[in-house]
Amino acid sequence: MYQPLKATVSVKGTEITVLVHREEDYISLTDIARHRNPDHTDDLIRNWLRNRNTIESVGRILRERAGHRPRVVKGKK
Repeated sequence: MYQPLKATVSVKGTEITVLVHREEDYISLTDIARHRNPDHTDDLIRNWLRNRNTIESVGRILRERAGHRPRVVKGKK
């Protein structure tokens, strides 16, 4: 069974967990949020997920992984 590799990187004095799974890197949003607001990490992540740019980026990534070509909307890429 494949075990993901786990490491930490120090960014501005904060330890951020990094997992490598099937040649993909994943960073801990909770660790990043904990640096900004240790008592309310959930608020920061919730607000990030509501952000339109985040939603568009996640949608684009999912479409690309599904093999779909990028959509062209009038006036946008």
